[in-house]
Amino acid sequence: MSRAASALLCLLAFAASACAPGRDFARVFVAASAKSFVDALVAARGEPDVVVSAASSSTLARQIMNGAPASVFVSAHSEWVDALAADGLVAERRPLAESRIVVVRPHGHSAKLDEFEGLLATGDPEHVPLGRYAKQALQELGLWNDVADRIAPGVDARHALALVETGACEIGIVYATDAKAARERIHIVQELPDDVAVRYEVCLLTGATPRGRAIFEAMTGPVAKEILARQGFVPVD
Repeated sequence: MSRAASALLCLLAFAASACAPGRDFARVFVAASAKSFVDALVAARGEPDVVVSAASSSTLARQIMNGAPASVFVSAHSEWVDALAADGLVAERRPLAESRIVVVRPHGHSAKLDEFEGLLATGDPEHVPLGRYAKQALQELGLWNDVADRIAPGVDARHALALVETGACEIGIVYATDAKAARERIHIVQELPDDVAVRYEVCLLTGATPRGRAIFEAMTGPVAKEILARQGFVPVD
């Protein structure tokens, strides 16, 4: 049997066991920029039956609206939690953490936003939270009209980061936490206005499993706060 076929059989077996009647299983949907936090928290708790799915907050929210099974949702922008709440899909919500956005370039490059004329990587400003935060900051700096037609829109925050890491773009606006994690390949050349507040929320979705509720409660506990701080987030109460 080929390696690919074996992997597929293992995946199908796991999915079947996770969906077995009576199995206390939880799926966590998380903004791509916070996946490392959720992975670390799940590992610290030794959770055997938790699946973490990461994408842009907007993509995940739409999947939940369309019936995707999930117990917990971590969003990089409150508007997507608001949208789910308006549809009656949120049982409880809490603030989780704050971050900020920064301008990054590969090592060896130092030009700032107003000194660079190439493509600018960030999240898609139409729907990805990172892109919306970036647009707000650029508008406040009076630079949006100069760069709007040079945006290389990432499908999520990690995609935007990868565009700079791989050299596809020589400059980008990303979350400071992602920049910290990738500091061997990129460096911060500019910090953006502090009043562009990046706020993460976590919500417990209606129909969550008991394990899902336990994960939700742990998200704002002491272990979670320590992990958030270590990764460069600012935990909030």
